[in-house]
This record gives sequence, C-alpha cells and structure tokens, in this order.
Amino acid sequence: MSPSTSENAVGFHLGMRELFERYENLEKYLVGDRIKKIYCSARRQFEAGLKCDFIEISKEVGGNGNADSVSLEYIASLMGGIPKGQPYFADQTIAHLMLDYHKKELQKAHNRAIASPVFDFQEIREIMSKIEELQEGIVGSTKIEPVLIRLSEVEPRPIKWLWRDRIPRAKITLFGGDPGVGKSYLSDDLIARITTGREAPGTGQLFESGSALILTAEDGLSDTVRIRMDLLGADVSKIIILDAIREGGKTKTFSLSQNLPTLDNVFRENSDLQICVIDPFTSFLGGRDADASSDTRAITDPLSRLTESSGVAAILIGHLNKSETMQRALHRFSHSKDWTAASRTVWLIERDALDENEERRLFVCVKNNLVKHPPALSFRISDSGIRDYEVIHERVQADEILQMKTGDRTALKQAVDWLKQALAEGPTEAREIFRSGEANGFSDITLRRAKTKLGAKAYSSGFGTAKIWYWSL
Repeated sequence: MSPSTSENAVGFHLGMRELFERYENLEKYLVGDRIKKIYCSARRQFEAGLKCDFIEISKEVGGNGNADSVSLEYIASLMGGIPKGQPYFADQTIAHLMLDYHKKELQKAHNRAIASPVFDFQEIREIMSKIEELQEGIVGSTKIEPVLIRLSEVEPRPIKWLWRDRIPRAKITLFGGDPGVGKSYLSDDLIARITTGREAPGTGQLFESGSALILTAEDGLSDTVRIRMDLLGADVSKIIILDAIREGGKTKTFSLSQNLPTLDNVFRENSDLQICVIDPFTSFLGGRDADASSDTRAITDPLSRLTESSGVAAILIGHLNKSETMQRALHRFSHSKDWTAASRTVWLIERDALDENEERRLFVCVKNNLVKHPPALSFRISDSGIRDYEVIHERVQADEILQMKTGDRTALKQAVDWLKQALAEGPTEAREIFRSGEANGFSDITLRRAKTKLGAKAYSSGFGTAKIWYWSL
C-alpha cells in the first residue's frame, strides 16, 4: 500500500528536522490518530532540543511504556517512502496536505452556510483564499527558474584530505582494477589504519582516528571481512557494516538510488565517521543502469552533495572493462564515463607485471581534479596482510601499466643490459637515454625501472630552463 500524504509529510519531518521550525504545528492537517501521535511526539522532541528517538516515539504510540516493535517498524518505514528527501518534495507534500484539509473545511463551511437562516459566506471566502494561495504555491514551485549564486558570496575553503593528495574528504573517490587484484584488500587496510590512527602510507603522517562504514556485496562478513580486519590490526569496534534496509517489516538491499536519506542519517549519527567504502558500487544501484548517463547522474549528483555536507570520504570500488585495446586507463573503467567524471580522484590498482613473485601491486593515479598527480605507490599482499608500502619516485603512468604484460620481465632484463652498456662510458643526458631507448623499443617506464634495478643515479646540472638531467652508474 502506498503511503498517504499524511505519512509522507511526517516522514519528511522525521528525516528533515528543520521542517518543524519552518512549518506551524501540522497536527490538525494530519489524517489518522497514529500518525498524529507520531508527529506530536517527534515535535515535542524537537522543541525540547532532543535528537529524534524512534524508540521513545514508539513507546508513546504504544501507550504501555514498552517498545512496540510494530510501531517502531512503522515509524522507520515512514522515512523510506519519501522521494529522495529533497526540500522541494517536502514543501510540495505539505502544501498538498494543507490543501486537502482546507478543501474538506470548505465543504463543511458550505454546509453550515446553507443550513444557516442568514447566508454568511465570509468563512467560505477565507477558506477559498487559503486554497488559492496553496494552489498558487504548488503550481508556482514547479516553475523553471534559475538558481543564481554570486561568487563573491561563496566563502573560499581549502581542500581537506583524508589521505593527503590521494583521498579527499567530502568527495567521491573511485578505485578500479581487475577482480582479485587487491582493491578490497587495500581499502580494508586503509580502514584498519584509520580506525587505529596509524600512518597514511607514503606521507609520514598519521590518519585522524575515527570510524568507517562499509557496504559490501561480495565478501562474507564472518569469514572474510572480520578475519581480514583482525589480520590488518583494525579496531573492529569502529567499523560499521550497512548490511541492509528494513522497510515496512521487510529487509532489502540498500540502494544508492532510493536510500540516500538513510545513508545521510547514518553519517549524521556517527560524528567521527571518516570513510565510507561501497564495494562494489554496482551492487547497490537499486535497478539503475550503470551504463546510462542519466541513471548514473541520478546517483552521483546527490551522493556528491551528501559527502559534501557530511565531510565523509566516499570510496566507490569498481572493475575494469575487457577492452584491452583501449590506450587510456580512464577509458578502461567499466560502465558510464560519468562515474569517473563525478569522482574527484580515480585510482588504478594493478599487479606489477615485472614482479616475479607476483606479490607487488601498484596504486597509480588515473585522475586527480584537485592537485597534481601524486607519485604512485607500490605494496605487497602476502599471508600476513599488506606490507612494504613504497613511494615510486620515477614517473609511472596508468596507461603504460595496463599495457604491460607478465612477459615484459624479459623486456626489463633487456633494458637493464642495454642501459648498462649505454652508461658504461659515463654520465648521459636523460633525454638522450629516452630518445635512444625508444628507438630500441623500450618504453619510458621500462627504462626508469631498468635504472632502479641497475642502481643507476640521476642528478641535474644548471638551473631553471637550463637545467639538464643526467643518468650515471
């Protein structure tokens, strides 16, 4: 059964407490004793400066001093029926609620006027005026008008980082990689470090200690997530799992397209929340098409506003497509390009094709709208967890990483032999090495790795535009 106008109006008040202040007491407009009791109880909590407490409201509705589970479920379901929790929909719903009330009052006033010996239509005229005002408000609110902001009225503020230059607060970040490459493992390790206030890899700085929220559809909580978090040294008391949504007594999968108001409540109720990981994000679309731009934007736009208002860093974890012929790493991320467009930073997690033990992973920036691309990181996954985070100081590009294959180990060995011979006679300009190396079939990244493996040094001579880089043994 679809929720009534009264239920929707109360649902908006439960989810958007500022409506209690914006509107008069709506009790007389509501239809149904139960919904009136819920509204009045919630309004008393608001006027007393208390947080919205569904259990206390349920006790009042039950009337016996004990939590009425049916009423509690019903109260919670009221918020599930509201359309995305937008102020526009709230105002529309409340206007319709008042309009329905005044239409009924108009009929009553008309009956009284007809029954009266002296016809007095003053009451009818007053009600008609209210109805016209409400109707104009409803119609007027649907007009298309520009929302203008003068830039001089916008207060500038610096970007705040959860992980400096890599994961911003209050923004969406996207992790991508092939299945089994370690995307979830890396996000779990970051969560473990955040919940215990340990070092942010590659920065020498500590994470601000706080809690983390996880939405996961692929890893079992007991046999994978809990075991891995214990292995990584996480404070599991600070890790919250959003397992499902309960609506109208039924449990269902959380939906990014339908349940963002619920996610907003979770953010607000956990003031120390630092990070929210959605893994994989495609499992929580609520029937939306991840390949359709309109469906994607219907999720990313409100999610961006939610992270902006809460300050929480949102990590979406996704996969790569199978189009290995694509040259740009940004185009290898699955589904609509709007997912990468909405993300302020995008990261590739990939195996190091040149690592013979196949333990080394690369964490490479694909897109960063906020700062210059930071250096890539490498780390190793083993039975003891994640270890050996290292900053890769040489230039590493995601496009080149995806084009490298395991067979490139032979190319690296050949590049080491070639570079050793090229530097045998003394220091050589780096640009000459790259030019000659390309002519011999070696990419820039292979040459840089050959330099590292060979133990060659780099130094510069001169200043400004006259600076020249040299490599030497």
